[in-house]
Amino acid sequence: MLSIKGFTKRILLLGAVLTMTSCAKEKVNWFDKSFFNGENNIDSAGFFTQKEETYYIYYYSLFCNLCTQMKGDISTFIENSEYKVYTLGAQNLSEEEFTKFKKVKENFTKDDIAEMNKEMIGVSDIKEVYLIGTPMLFKISEAKINEVYSGAAAVHSYIEKYL
Repeated sequence: MLSIKGFTKRILLLGAVLTMTSCAKEKVNWFDKSFFNGENNIDSAGFFTQKEETYYIYYYSLFCNLCTQMKGDISTFIENSEYKVYTLGAQNLSEEEFTKFKKVKENFTKDDIAEMNKEMIGVSDIKEVYLIGTPMLFKISEAKINEVYSGAAAVHSYIEKYL
């Protein structure tokens, strides 16, 4: 006869096995050449200081479902873009770094997002950059924001020509 302790161990083991197998298909490898390779990953200090005259910054989070869904397309964009693409991971920003950016309006609407995007065009100071949410794509030219795409739909619509 199986003891309560033995039964509990088997249930826990079964649960662990089921969890690992069900999540295995959902697993995304963020640790490839496109992300966290040291070369493309930047922090707030690198936002406007890259050596290229024109480049992109892709702002994302490991905890963003839409970012996870877009990872393959973003990797293709990074490979096919005519300009270098740097990555800025939300999870890599310290609270001190995060507060260097301009504070986002509370309870913002789509109209507010459009307005914040418009406000960022032409800025060259991190204090004037909104991190509205993930994902976002910034195009930097001559150390100024030239274009901004906020949200998965806008980012994907822009990068589609590179896929």
